[in-house]
Amino acid sequence: MREEVFPLITNMVGQPPVSFDVAQVGSYAHRLRAYWSNLFQNHQFNTIMAKVERPQGRFVSTILLQEAWKPREVATTYRAPHQVVNVVRKPMSDDVSGRGESREVNLDEKARAMGYNADELRKNDKLDDEKLAEVLGLAMDRRAMELLFAVAEANRMGLLSSTECQR
Repeated sequence: MREEVFPLITNMVGQPPVSFDVAQVGSYAHRLRAYWSNLFQNHQFNTIMAKVERPQGRFVSTILLQEAWKPREVATTYRAPHQVVNVVRKPMSDDVSGRGESREVNLDEKARAMGYNADELRKNDKLDDEKLAEVLGLAMDRRAMELLFAVAEANRMGLLSSTECQR
């Protein structure tokens, strides 16, 4: 997103975006994104995120279609604000962003990494591969959406007291 758009959206929503790497909430892909919402206050979201731990046992090999794929040694350790998952000189565990992978992920693998089923999208939404690639390129990671909606619902239900969120 272009930098000049950030202040416009922030002004319309009334607060700056929250940003996080969806790998922290269980995605198989690193996608650092900014999300604007007027459904909760940023401090409420940050309180929840401070308690979120990346699910254990997430391995990129579970979503890749080629069984012969072997992880390479990681070349770069991610730093904040990215979720640290892979460490230099250790075998890659779950990064499908292309850093350390020996080939590009295909559409089915990309959809799986983002929490979707490519075959269902093709069938139910009548998407060919070109349109599917476009949709996935514009889509939010499913796990990110689930987290944002969960925080909004918790706020709506009054579960995010202002006292708790200021600690």
